[in-house]
Amino acid sequence: MINVRSDQYLSVFVPLSLIFVAFTMFSACNAEWESEYIIDDKTLVPESVAYSNTTGYMYLSSIAQQKIIRLNPLGSRQYDFIQSGEFAYMPGLGLGIDDKTGRLYALGGHYRRGNSESALYIFDLRQKAMISYHSVLDTSNSFLNDLCLDKSGNAYITNTSLSSIYFYDQQADTLSLFLRSDEISFPNGICMSDDESILYVASHNKGIRTIDLQSRQILNSRDSTELTRGIDGLKYHEGNLFAVQNGSRLNSYNFRKLELNDKETDVVSAEVIWISHDRSEVPLNFSIHDGKALFIVNSNIQYLDKDNMSFKWPVDSIPHTKLKLINLETLE
Repeated sequence: MINVRSDQYLSVFVPLSLIFVAFTMFSACNAEWESEYIIDDKTLVPESVAYSNTTGYMYLSSIAQQKIIRLNPLGSRQYDFIQSGEFAYMPGLGLGIDDKTGRLYALGGHYRRGNSESALYIFDLRQKAMISYHSVLDTSNSFLNDLCLDKSGNAYITNTSLSSIYFYDQQADTLSLFLRSDEISFPNGICMSDDESILYVASHNKGIRTIDLQSRQILNSRDSTELTRGIDGLKYHEGNLFAVQNGSRLNSYNFRKLELNDKETDVVSAEVIWISHDRSEVPLNFSIHDGKALFIVNSNIQYLDKDNMSFKWPVDSIPHTKLKLINLETLE
């Protein structure tokens, strides 16, 4: 067993539990269309992934181990960014990085019907210190699920339990309700247009909803098809949306490109980029960096009992977690 030393919070050696099987990295100039990363630690159950230009690392939030790890994309080393339960971190959810301020925004929480619990944690990427912490105080039933950042470091956060979006004001260091509506019921993935005029929210049963950020008005109709329902991760890239779909009854688990109309208010078509032929693989969130999408192909969440954070099957019998890197620039 190879051992590596973690950063300042670890005083002992920890086992190396990540093996990269990939030839294409984020910085590769002649990248192939896609590559695959295999994580040796089957019990991680990552939910979200983000990349930082500031540190050159990828970050993954862990549901099962209630921690955040960082990965060197040019090697095979995994470090604990925060250890399990450190800073009272709950099961890991959405991540976002503001490289201008060197901050990592991380959501963590437990989803229990009628008694959800979650919070926003903000960390300094260099010092690995928690800068700020916020939970929703106006209700005991709250599940902050995913987030996106604007260019000023403010965050828009979906609250799945309350069919709402919360807003974190970076300058005031406050978290408040931005929008609550049944028209965005069970929201999950969230992103915004490059000009920061439109917010895109993935409602589980109503599809992608586009929201005018200034007026807070919903600009499009509900999705009456399975085109954009059941979306988990959602990102805007060069005038279109990209999404992981894992909650559709008709479609298999997939990663898809969603083409927007000229006004960027409506999804007009979908192109499936990757599809799972194995229902035992449950994809979750993803990030886009330098024209490449890195997404969690097999999270192993289906093997986890989230009530007590134990595995339903012997760990030796479950597959490895996989991450896939896809070059979006090569898509026609």
